[in-house]
Formats: sequence, C-alpha cells, structure tokens
Amino acid sequence: MTDASFTEAPRDSCALGAVSISKRYGRTLALDDVTLTIGHGESIALIGANGAGKSTLVRMFTGAAVPDDGSVLVDGKPLQLSSVRLARRHGIGCVPQELNVARDLTIAENVLSGGWMSRFGLVNTRSSIKLAERACQRVGLDVRMNTIASRLSPAECRLVMIARGLVMSPTTLVLDEPTAALAAAEADRLVAVLNQLRAEGQTLVYISHRMDEITRLCNSLAVLRDGKLLMRAAATADTVAEAVEIGIASGGVTAQTPANPVGNTPRSATTKTPGLAGV
Repeated sequence: MTDASFTEAPRDSCALGAVSISKRYGRTLALDDVTLTIGHGESIALIGANGAGKSTLVRMFTGAAVPDDGSVLVDGKPLQLSSVRLARRHGIGCVPQELNVARDLTIAENVLSGGWMSRFGLVNTRSSIKLAERACQRVGLDVRMNTIASRLSPAECRLVMIARGLVMSPTTLVLDEPTAALAAAEADRLVAVLNQLRAEGQTLVYISHRMDEITRLCNSLAVLRDGKLLMRAAATADTVAEAVEIGIASGGVTAQTPANPVGNTPRSATTKTPGLAGV
C-alpha cells in the first residue's frame, strides 16, 4: 500500500534502492520481492515487528549480506555490494545497533577505525586526524581527538559511532536503533544531531522503536511484515500510527492501543511500541 500523496524517487536517480530483492536463510524467507527507492536527502524510517525483514534489508544496503534475487541500487545503478568495505566505497555509511567503541582507544582512533588516510602506502596522520575532527564537529562532539573513549558518556559514544559513519562523507547513512540504550535526554540530543544532518542534505535510513523519533526525524516511512513491503508513505503522526498497526499485525503480536481518531496524538506515535524492537 502506498500513500497516494507520496511519490518515491525515480529508480535511475535514487540515492539508494532495492529492486525485487529476496533473501532466504534456510527455510526462512527474510525478504520477499522487496522494491523501494530512497531519494537524495530523504530520511526514511523502516518500521516492522521482530522478524519483519528490516535488519535483513539494512544488511543488503550496507554490504553485510547479498540478495539471493534482485539488486541494490546506488545512485540509480545496480550494484553487487559484496562487503561492507565495498558499500563504504560507494558512499554508504552504517551505524549499527550494538555500541561498538573501543574504550581504551582515543576518539580519533575510534572514528578512523575504518581506515586512515594514506599516500604511497604511508599513513597521513595529520590529515586523518583533521578528517576525524571534521566528522566529530558535524555531530556536535566537542572533544579533543586524543581523549580516551572511556571518559565519554553513552550518548557521546553514539556520536563517535555516527562520526565514524560520516568520516568518509557517505551519500547515505544507515542507522539501526541508535537511541535504543539511551536515556530520553541523551536520545533527544542524538535526534537533534541527526536532524541537523538531514537539514544539511544527508540521506538517512533509520530504524527505531521510538515512534516519536520517527515523526521528528523522518519524512517518509516503509513498513515491512514477514519479509514483504506493505506500506510506503510520507511520515506524519497519522501514517506512523497506521504503520505501527500494520507492522505488528502478525506473529501473534497485537497493538497495545487502537489507532486514535484524526486530531488526537496517537500513543503509538509518541512512545515505545512493544514488538518493534530489535528487528
């Protein structure tokens, strides 16, 4: 189902997309003929219950897995992203759900863990650290690059991970539950940073079980259920509430509250929703 007022980016000019992608793991059909496109500067939320296929789709986009059928589009062109490194070279950055910061390393070493700048086989330390500094400035992390990561708060560690994802200036940044382990104030700070990136034209693919974040950050959404794409729409309080109802209507999971009448603030659009985490 697609909102009649919503228009997807054309395939030949999209930032990122999937065309008839299917993926099996043993007898489980994790993705079933999924097709969608994401425009440059778009911020899309992927919504669905556990096992819906969101994480599998993200793995296709970031080179962590390859589809059995279909293709991934990058800048409108079909590509076989056979590794995370290859995806990164094609402009796709990733911030995984797991907190992945080496506490005994410096900020610069963590941000540059994907690779330091080099020339003729020699590492250019000064240029690399400047690159890390610029990435940290983009996410509002005002710390010295030689600061040991163990001195950072959980929210600052998340910012380090986002800076790592941005350090090579990706055209698209994929974020999987970046606020899951954060307190409300820390999550608000992170969403504010991501909104600033969106304002700068950064393309974002966002997974979160906090529905209020989706209405604040994303301008479109896609609903997956049982590996199928069921809904594509602009992200508003009403469509997010509808998407939650559609996304959790399987596997014995039921909505905690019915959809509210238009004009009221849907509970599902402002709170965590059971059944949507960790997909």
